[in-house]
Amino acid sequence: MAGLVSAWLLAFFIIAVNCGSARAEKRYVFREGSRQAVEVDVDAARSRPQASSRVYYRRPATKAVSSAGGGTTPSARAGSRADTAKRSYHYTDTVDVDGLNRKFYVFVPDTYSPSSAAPVMLVFHGLRMSAESMPAITGFNGIARRNNFVVVYCQSLGSKWNDGMNNSKGVDDVKYVEAVLKKLAQRVNMDNRHIFAVGLSNGGYFVQLLASRLDNRIAGIAVVASTAMSQALSDPGSARAVPAVFFLGTEDALVNWSDGKNRSLGRYADKVGLEGIDPNFYKLARYGGWMSADDMIAYWTKRNRSTGSGQESLMPDTNREDGMRVRRIEYGSRGNAVTVYKIEGGMHSWPGALTLPGSKIKSCQDINAGELIWKFFRLYAW
Repeated sequence: MAGLVSAWLLAFFIIAVNCGSARAEKRYVFREGSRQAVEVDVDAARSRPQASSRVYYRRPATKAVSSAGGGTTPSARAGSRADTAKRSYHYTDTVDVDGLNRKFYVFVPDTYSPSSAAPVMLVFHGLRMSAESMPAITGFNGIARRNNFVVVYCQSLGSKWNDGMNNSKGVDDVKYVEAVLKKLAQRVNMDNRHIFAVGLSNGGYFVQLLASRLDNRIAGIAVVASTAMSQALSDPGSARAVPAVFFLGTEDALVNWSDGKNRSLGRYADKVGLEGIDPNFYKLARYGGWMSADDMIAYWTKRNRSTGSGQESLMPDTNREDGMRVRRIEYGSRGNAVTVYKIEGGMHSWPGALTLPGSKIKSCQDINAGELIWKFFRLYAW
């Protein structure tokens, strides 16, 4: 039985890797005047010199400050030191971990002041994706500017985070995060009480492992489009409570709902030669430690001591064109909260992200995951 389960798990994660490969060939370019972005095909861009595969971080326009005489103050003139100091900026840095040189990307909003400690949002990309794609997907740069926190976009090795299952030998992603925070503190006045971790897909698996290993540092987590590996998580009876919020699509074939339903692989079907995943696979995979969505939520409510019936509410259907509805289920309260946004009809995507023309994967437009994640942290993890 163990061999069969291992084979099924291996097959599944081969599917997951192949599914992620389409995203690996994409980059995002911001639309002028918008937090949204368009996705650029890197291969096509190479044949068109005018198309860039970079992510552009749009700086806010300079605001003129009226003086008593009706003009502008010297500090508001273009090129002045005060004006430059108040602009948002981003930078790339590296850390050495076990002989490996690793990158991370930092966004510092114009609202940041070195005299005041700022919260930190650690962001972890999905499988076969990159840190560079996450600002456009999440919209966190704009949210950071409005709410004064620093965003750190972390980059994995081989485009895969060690999530507690098939860990790469010699790669310690938890040690990498510790090194990133230490290096960040040399340049930014960070609020050590409010360090949050957000993960998409494979990154969602990793942030749960991270919260189990560094529960003395991670104040709250957000998980989008993933469940968890049981072997990556601490014993819920002895672990410290960490507020957690989840965004899960009911039609996401890469989330184990364990409900006997055959889910379509959608745009991934042609790539892997399968129309969908047999429900029996989900049952077998649980023996290998792959948690169902219910298993994962039960773990976190037990760990946070917020067990019991959750308060359920159907959120407004603000965009009827996406064909989805969002059901919110809330457990616990400040300090031990667990909230689930169950997206009825949702697929393997970030809620609120831009839906590209012709895309077979649509993102729920009834909610904005980035905004809700920050709101959750402010309400329950402060």
